[in-house]
Amino acid sequence: MAWAAAARFDTTVLLAFAARNFVYSGASDLVPEVNRHREMKTNVVHFWAFVAGVVLLAAIRLVGR
Repeated sequence: MAWAAAARFDTTVLLAFAARNFVYSGASDLVPEVNRHREMKTNVVHFWAFVAGVVLLAAIRLVGR
């Protein structure tokens, strides 16, 4: 049903909303994990994993144009 509706309506706003929710979910899971670890190396790995995810989302967006 949703697939059929997507063919008739502009879904770019919904896609942006879904991507924003994905980034928010990733960040809200990451922040408590970073606060739990006191070791700097672990925090840096978590931070760069998050940045890589955001870059991947941006790359997918640019390729999809």
